Amino acid sequence: MSRAILQIVVCLSLMDSNVLTPDLDIFTIRIRSGVFQRWAASIKTLAGEGEGSTDGTGAAASFMQPEGIAIDSAGNLYVADTFNSTIRKITLAGVVTTVVSATATSTPAAGNAATNGFSGVTIDSGGNLYVADPGNDAIRKITPAGVVTTIVGQPEHAGFTPGPLPGTLTSPRGVALFGTTLYTTSYDAIAQISDVP
Repeated sequence: MSRAILQIVVCLSLMDSNVLTPDLDIFTIRIRSGVFQRWAASIKTLAGEGEGSTDGTGAAASFMQPEGIAIDSAGNLYVADTFNSTIRKITLAGVVTTVVSATATSTPAAGNAATNGFSGVTIDSGGNLYVADPGNDAIRKITPAGVVTTIVGQPEHAGFTPGPLPGTLTSPRGVALFGTTLYTTSYDAIAQISDVP
């Protein structure tokens, strides 16, 4: 019996009874299904093989340190492909496409600073993505149409300033959304952002 070994896992997401994990060391997105006991579970690679930035299906796609992962209501996965500074979409058939890249964050609406590598990602019921951009000390919002704005933090202005938005954050990495409240890490703290736009 062959065994799959998970190398470096930084984020887990649940979909039905499956656990989805980006595997940093071998640049893949994997699905672990079954009972959470070593002998009763199975692991399969959904997408990716080797490092790179290629869109494609299954092993024809490639990533460069995928980190955060989120799932929309249709079962599509969204992955923060950190070293490629992109957000990638993966269908359940394993088809990988690039949703947004670093150049999309270098716009006036986004705060005129290209990302230095997306990290955490979460999604709301309307299909809007909220993405941690730790290199710019910001949280970005990406609409289903691909419009990128900076909603929290000021690119390249680290700190922690609670109060009215945009405030400041330091190197946010993880993000989670509950209703209209966004939670994020900010260096040595957890920040709560109410009524996210």
